[in-house]
Amino acid sequence: MNSMSVSSHSTNYPWQGKHREEWMREGEEGRTDGPMFWQGLYDYWKLQENPMSSKESQLQIVPDGKDSQSYQILILPEYRTTVQRIVKLYHLNPEGGAIITGQPGIGKSVLLSYLLAVLLSIPDGDIPDLGTTLCSVPVVLYTSRKKILFYNGETWIPKSSPQAPNTLNLGTLPEPVDGSPPLWVLIDMDDFEGEPQGLVGLHTVFPVQAASPNPLCFAKWSYSRSACFFGLPLWQDEFIYRGWELHTQRSSIEKNVLSWLTGDASSRISLLHRDVLEQNGQLTCEDLEKAMKLLLTEEPQCIFDDLNSVFLEMDMLRWIMMVQF
Repeated sequence: MNSMSVSSHSTNYPWQGKHREEWMREGEEGRTDGPMFWQGLYDYWKLQENPMSSKESQLQIVPDGKDSQSYQILILPEYRTTVQRIVKLYHLNPEGGAIITGQPGIGKSVLLSYLLAVLLSIPDGDIPDLGTTLCSVPVVLYTSRKKILFYNGETWIPKSSPQAPNTLNLGTLPEPVDGSPPLWVLIDMDDFEGEPQGLVGLHTVFPVQAASPNPLCFAKWSYSRSACFFGLPLWQDEFIYRGWELHTQRSSIEKNVLSWLTGDASSRISLLHRDVLEQNGQLTCEDLEKAMKLLLTEEPQCIFDDLNSVFLEMDMLRWIMMVQF
């Protein structure tokens, strides 16, 4: 059980009235289509053991949803070591920043969600295996479709205008006082949007961005702040198999592959999947495990191509609810 207290946010990170007016609590936007997801996530992680204190290789990243899917992610060995290094950088150069980069699907966004869980579940005192003291501070999640502020036990979203929908002025955030460390800003944006604005010269925040190697996503702010780059290695076969076992779409994809193996012409299997399987000889309905292994080892990326629409529809969870490869 986590004994974290966020009451110090209002003391160490006061929020000017005129800036607070640019935000509203989650739920105040008039939506009535269900519980507040981000507040539920915040409340969930305030009660969990910090992921850095756990030796488990799997992590329940969000509470169980109404559809009872588990939404677990696989914790690669590099995740803990990378978080340790980013936290060390946060202390040594709070006016800097970090960029997590690598090939598409390598796990950048999943690592960012792991870091979010670490920051939302900061207990009182040191975190074992982190190697340094880390106190609870406000956290901003900055994605293409969602901007969320986790502050003082509540979740906030910026008010938008018809002229600039879904935008965020980082200058309206609470500000650290009396030597308090900067706010964390975790960024995960689509490449075509370019780089996030407002980070150059803003020393009240510490940005961590998950981005492709395309410098257009981060060139200006990373140069101005002397950001450090953290690369992720390619997945080993062992972790691909273990990650696939946790994938929320595993059953439906395997069902489609099995349907194709039985000769069902209406099978919803892509041409790329068919090419991979047909090039490896005659397979029967008894060869499902072999077929999936072929797809995962020879073309690990292709098996998730059909899920693009799923990621886009689940905008607030595009990177947090799925195991990505």
